[in-house]
Amino acid sequence: MSRPTELRLLTFTHIVCNNYRVSVVLKDSAKSILGVEISGPKSETALVKLADGTSFTISDLKESPTDPRSPLKLVARCRLYKVPIKNTGLLSAVSSEGISKSGKKKKSYANERVRLVEEKNKERAERMAQDERERLEEVYRMEGEDPSFLK
Repeated sequence: MSRPTELRLLTFTHIVCNNYRVSVVLKDSAKSILGVEISGPKSETALVKLADGTSFTISDLKESPTDPRSPLKLVARCRLYKVPIKNTGLLSAVSSEGISKSGKKKKSYANERVRLVEEKNKERAERMAQDERERLEEVYRMEGEDPSFLK
């Protein structure tokens, strides 16, 4: 009789690389990189995901206009080799409550009267559009043309 096999959980340590090694990987095998996720308040953390399922972080990113370790320089190198980049810190800042998914800013009404007036204006615009459609249908019917494309 055989004993049931034990399930062993393998724990992997997180690999940390410097910016120079990432440049070498980009030059040698850019197709093996699935994507780069940049996060943090100053974009100082970058997570590189490889095609084989492993990932590593870049340890020495520093915000500077001249330093080659700048996150913007990393983004430029990734774009050069057509590696997808995702700036999660920037996305979280942009997707706040004031902006909808369509990209337009939501109107916030502090006054109830202003909201009611806005609703009435919207209803009035819908009524005017309907009246215009009906008027055009009548004109086309009088001229003997087919008004079916107006709907």
